[in-house]
Amino acid sequence: MDNDRIEGAVKATGGKIENQFGGLIGDHKIETDGMIDQLKGSAQNLYGSAKDSVKSAIDNAPPKVREGAYQTIEVVRANPLLSAILAGTVGYALSLAMRQETPLKRKKK
Repeated sequence: MDNDRIEGAVKATGGKIENQFGGLIGDHKIETDGMIDQLKGSAQNLYGSAKDSVKSAIDNAPPKVREGAYQTIEVVRANPLLSAILAGTVGYALSLAMRQETPLKRKKK
């Protein structure tokens, strides 16, 4: 189990308790802070779960695919900013490609 899953679950639980305590005593700041912590913890837990899923998929992949995946991970770790820019560019290009008007999407005039 990934540390992000554990830390996220603890943070989410603490946030839930804080939220309920704030509601109980009528302190909206504590209540809101608790809600925010709960959301942060849930997001961190989800991130850890995604990392676990990817690791499991890589570990169960054929050897050549596994080797390529681990090489890709090393490149991303060595160049995180460049990797983020590249991923964003690819995502943007895909979104543009998916938005292109097709005969089925055209409105009848």
